[in-house]
Amino acid sequence: GAITVGSNAAVTANYALWVDDGDSRFDGDITIQTAGDGNRPYYTAYMYSDTAADRPYLSFRRSNNDTEGTLTAMTDGDYVGSINFLGIDSGGNWDAGASIDVVHSGSVGTKVPVTMTLATHSSTATNTDQLVLHSSGYVGIGIAAPLADLHVFSTGEAKVLIEGTYANNAVLELKQAGQADSWKIDMDTDGSDKLRIAY
Repeated sequence: GAITVGSNAAVTANYALWVDDGDSRFDGDITIQTAGDGNRPYYTAYMYSDTAADRPYLSFRRSNNDTEGTLTAMTDGDYVGSINFLGIDSGGNWDAGASIDVVHSGSVGTKVPVTMTLATHSSTATNTDQLVLHSSGYVGIGIAAPLADLHVFSTGEAKVLIEGTYANNAVLELKQAGQADSWKIDMDTDGSDKLRIAY
């Protein structure tokens, strides 16, 4: 059987729950479970529109207040939302494999400053600050508060590898915006693995 909610009688409800028109609200936890089908569950947001700005979207909203309808700005360190990916660990329990966390970072203005952290897990621990998109606009790898456009930090060897399969295509280029000239650090084109700095 199926539950159909909406006003479009011409639509055939091919799903267990079909919401055809308007917004939906669910208070409390929602669990969607299936078994025996390797292709499910899956989630699809459909939209039919010829307007360029229209699009399906997923929105997480949080107000720093226990009273519904009361809008209060969050403070530094408050979680805005998270997405977690879990599997079964060696103890037979659900355990985290990867996560996306969004945390309030700084003082509110006309926008809400947040830092997004993407992390995976090894078999024993979380890869801390694996990829950090900071509210400053900086990107950090291995560091929670990056100090440059790209900041790589490690408590051991901090290593960045640029690798290519074609001659002279592993290149680090430094260039002033709007200028034609640049400095390049690359491998010598004769295949001898010599480091070359060229202007």
